[in-house]
Amino acid sequence: MELQSAQRAMRTANVAGAPGVFVSGIVWVVAGLVWLRLDIPRAFAVLFFGGMAIVPIALFIARVLFRIPKPADENPLDRLGLESTFPLFAGLLISYALLRIDPDLVFPVMAITIGARYFSFRTIYGDAFYWILATALVAIGVAALFRLISWPINVALAAGVVEIGFAFALFVRREGAQR
Repeated sequence: MELQSAQRAMRTANVAGAPGVFVSGIVWVVAGLVWLRLDIPRAFAVLFFGGMAIVPIALFIARVLFRIPKPADENPLDRLGLESTFPLFAGLLISYALLRIDPDLVFPVMAITIGARYFSFRTIYGDAFYWILATALVAIGVAALFRLISWPINVALAAGVVEIGFAFALFVRREGAQR
């Protein structure tokens, strides 16, 4: 399968990735609210367990709400999507360790980790717009990690709002491309 054809198939099968980014954004926002109401360890648990639900929920949205049929053939970019998940485990492990050392660094590290993963989505979907999303999340994480700015809200809420905004933009771009 040629790269552009594989990317087109991925964009079609996954609604340009918009449902996954949207669900991820919701998970971040819920984690941020738990952080505000309870504490960082419980918020991290929300991000961890909610993160495991992102792909199944995103696929449900694509198949049921958007009525996108399951792709018929093996797409080599599916493997890249899976392979780009493994660095998430490294970020999760580091963040988990930081819960005991410096809890304020947990969500900046996770924002950087998730942002870094989105860089590969440019190749998966053939859309450089993902580089902007990746850069935004990494910038949020780096700014918080090095305490470059004083945040009026927590990093989890900031990351969630950014992802939800980008999810809507991805959907609008998809709709415009289909016309």
